[in-house]
Amino acid sequence: MTDNQLRVVTELNKLVTTRQSIESLNVKLSEIFKESIKVEDCTNLDNEPSDYNLLFESITEETYGFFDIYYLKMINKGFDGADMYITEIAFQFE
Repeated sequence: MTDNQLRVVTELNKLVTTRQSIESLNVKLSEIFKESIKVEDCTNLDNEPSDYNLLFESITEETYGFFDIYYLKMINKGFDGADMYITEIAFQFE
């Protein structure tokens, strides 16, 4: 793992156990990866039940790879619009 990949993993792990919205998550991920990141909700991909799951990929050469964010839905939104609690982030650098 390169130094930059290690930095990214460290920053991603800081998001675990935080409350986020899709918008705040896109902003934070874009800052971490230094590229425009937009997560895609794949919770009901192919109409199959699954964990609450967001997917995204990094296209920058140094951090190119695929990432999964698992979360729990919050019944009540926080004051900042947060509606999910991040439980785990999985990654695969290519």
